[in-house]
Amino acid sequence: MGFIVKKCIRFTASVLLLFTVLNGNFIYANSKADSKGEIRQITSISKNLDSEFNIDEKGVLIGYKGKSKNLIIPENVTAIGSRAFEGRAEIESVTFTENIKAIGESAFCGCSNLKEAFLPESLETIEDSAFADCKKLEIIYIGENVTEIGKKAFSGCENLYYISVNSDNSCFTAIDGVVYSKDLKKLIYCPEGFEGEIVVDDNTVIVEDRAFFNCRKLNKATIGKSVMYIGKEAFYSCQDLENVILGENLKMIRPHAFEKCFKLTEVIIPGSVRNIGDGAFIECGSLKSIKFLNSKTKISGNIISKNSKTVIVGYTGSTAEVYAKDKKLTFELI
Repeated sequence: MGFIVKKCIRFTASVLLLFTVLNGNFIYANSKADSKGEIRQITSISKNLDSEFNIDEKGVLIGYKGKSKNLIIPENVTAIGSRAFEGRAEIESVTFTENIKAIGESAFCGCSNLKEAFLPESLETIEDSAFADCKKLEIIYIGENVTEIGKKAFSGCENLYYISVNSDNSCFTAIDGVVYSKDLKKLIYCPEGFEGEIVVDDNTVIVEDRAFFNCRKLNKATIGKSVMYIGKEAFYSCQDLENVILGENLKMIRPHAFEKCFKLTEVIIPGSVRNIGDGAFIECGSLKSIKFLNSKTKISGNIISKNSKTVIVGYTGSTAEVYAKDKKLTFELI
């Protein structure tokens, strides 16, 4: 309960920051919540000189010469260009105006001290790696008009624990801070700082590639009964993941889906599964057994590490038995 309260305090503090208003105009004031959840001011209002920004004739911000910790993007900017603020470790917060429609590839990549980024409702596109390696970023709001979130947009944001999506967004929605397609058919992205257990929605059919990539604090995953496909590297390096329950309609586990899940101890492959990709459970050092309930499941390459002590469990004459003998692994009958 203490953990939940702490999260609520952190989320409430961030929401309050989003709605600081003076004379109808948004102004950023850097604040933090103390251990009691009280908001306290720690810096004064920060202003940026427009001359410090390099803006092209189309309104794309392509560079920044200033050194402010708290950025306020000028009104005439319509897009943040690729790598515009890449590697600017001094930046702690960014406030965007309502004219911005796109944040370019790697625009804020490597802004390691960026903690607060208030994305506008006007935003339509967040390109690949836009906020990659922003290690202090905790909460992101996806507005009504966002239609594209690029690959690895928030990769390496190890403290990002919650993503909120405007309920009127036509492409995306969020459940418990995890991003799905609007119709819930696809689970798209879980923030890397997510903690505890995930129960995939029963309407979900596809867990996308890298959906839980590097979610190190995830400890249990229950895959929804409708999920048919677990994507490539979907649970890669979920280092605290101990327990995975796979749904009864699952058809395919793509390559490296559970690689480096060091605490995973046992996996039961449902009878519905037709294919398991190469490296699916490689470097899962605590994995004691994999049980195959389908005698014909296709097993590609090396699904576990060489010299692994994992026991393969299955039926006589099954592909699991053939695999175990070929890889010189211990095989047990169901």
